[in-house]
Amino acid sequence: MGIEFEVSEELTGITLAYANKDFIADKIFHRVPVGTSTFSYKQYKKDLNLQLPETLVGDSGMPNSVDFASENKYATVRGDALMDEIPQSKISDGKENLEDLQGDSVEMLTNVFLACREKRLADLLADETVYNGNSKTLTNDEKLTDTSVDLLSMIEDTRLKCWFEPNTIIMSRAVYSYVRRNQSLVSAFHKNLNSHGLLLGEELKDVLQIENVFVGMGVANTKKRGQTPSYANLWGNNIILAYINPKAKLDKDMTFGLTAEKGKRQVFTAFNGIPGTDGVNYVKISEKITDVITCPDCGYLLKNVI
Repeated sequence: MGIEFEVSEELTGITLAYANKDFIADKIFHRVPVGTSTFSYKQYKKDLNLQLPETLVGDSGMPNSVDFASENKYATVRGDALMDEIPQSKISDGKENLEDLQGDSVEMLTNVFLACREKRLADLLADETVYNGNSKTLTNDEKLTDTSVDLLSMIEDTRLKCWFEPNTIIMSRAVYSYVRRNQSLVSAFHKNLNSHGLLLGEELKDVLQIENVFVGMGVANTKKRGQTPSYANLWGNNIILAYINPKAKLDKDMTFGLTAEKGKRQVFTAFNGIPGTDGVNYVKISEKITDVITCPDCGYLLKNVI
């Protein structure tokens, strides 16, 4: 006999309200709703555009229309879910101590869920093939572990290769540690070639003339269960520059990328009386999303910077 799951409005409210400031994926790619699992979106590329149309028109002629050329692409949202099992005996005991074990379970599941979502987007943005040629792997002489490397010039050269002026820079905590003490940036901020020190977030925005600095703090164990743990930042050793338009849609306006979402994240519960002495409660979290690159030329990847 199958176990029947039901949506819990109360627990769904907990998962939707939950936030972890260490995760930046939803700050980079905003979510847009889709009505079906398979959907279409427009992908814009620089080489299809930037032609100048004829503007001359006669008194009774029709002016030329202007529109960004694009390719219709198709994608399918992926289904993701995680589940926790809570013995009914623990829930009964928890009530005596005013504990909300199901609520605690939802927060735990949501945190892991968001970490997995963070890893998927970080892996996508670390893929050189999604940038339409806008990527560069740093040589040993260019790596930021040498704080005298001219990072300011490197970023200026990089942003000129993006179709739209980048308004966002993305990096891991480890990369940020080297970026904020890079001498070319510190000296530019203080207007003194011999300056040393650390730049704060707002100071880094000022010297780079950029709107958003997103630093991913999330860490994961890269080894399989049973192996010796090895921890690494989810965002790796890269710097990503991108033009992000938080108002863009799948078929309108340009942005480096966004997240398609079919419905909102939900929490389901079920009870199975067979296991244990008092049965087991199941808490399941699920959602259907996928990340798409809508304008590859609006991003640039600096790879292996440390």
